[in-house]
Amino acid sequence: FDIAHLGGDHVVASLVQFTGGVPNKDGYRRFRVRGPDGDNDPGNNDFAAMREVVGRRYRRLIDEGTPLPDLVLIDGGHGQVRMAVEALEEAGVLLPCIIGLAKREETIIRADGAEVVVSRRDQGLKLLMYVRDEAHRFCRRYFHLLQRKALDQPPAGSKGNNLRRSRRSLPRNR
Repeated sequence: FDIAHLGGDHVVASLVQFTGGVPNKDGYRRFRVRGPDGDNDPGNNDFAAMREVVGRRYRRLIDEGTPLPDLVLIDGGHGQVRMAVEALEEAGVLLPCIIGLAKREETIIRADGAEVVVSRRDQGLKLLMYVRDEAHRFCRRYFHLLQRKALDQPPAGSKGNNLRRSRRSLPRNR
């Protein structure tokens, strides 16, 4: 799982699925984070977003009777892992293994909060990094898609549907 947003706008999440160390793209999922009130405004809270998305995903799997994964990898550290574990407990889901992978240090965070440090040359860590990076790529792609859609909408209160004029009225980043 990964979360992406820009200052709390267009908060999205992704889920990628690997089987036997190979991406299973049929199992990829993307989510719009709804927020605590279901109003699509979760704000700038990665922890709450992770809790919501993990809970939604595994409640659905339980309802459908779909087999659960052997491992859940969270892109993040202690806070994100803690929220994912709480969401699973609330949903009544018992998973054999849930871990997080903290960026930069590439530290593995276990569900109990313990940190596991392995060599960066370790093949298992390289696979976890690949899975995490794929979730990140898939999430960013969805985030950018929603951003482009939002830019293609004329500003509220504008007359007509002249997108060229609408885009000119937006501030430029230089």
